[in-house]
Amino acid sequence: VDPSQVHLYGCAAADATVDGDVVRITDLVEKPDPADAPSNLAIIGRYVLDPAVFEILRHTEPGRGGEIQLT
Repeated sequence: VDPSQVHLYGCAAADATVDGDVVRITDLVEKPDPADAPSNLAIIGRYVLDPAVFEILRHTEPGRGGEIQLT
């Protein structure tokens, strides 16, 4: 992602490997400040949830950025 947008995504810290097309992920940072981002390699996630989870989420306090943190 564009470095100015890293605060909107989780970002991966990565080390090079002998295979130039492969990196080793060494850390994941959720929505870092641009100055603290380990890279501009964005991570995404998708979940398949039981409907009962949504009732729990309705009672969950929002975290950073006003979002509910489902991790």
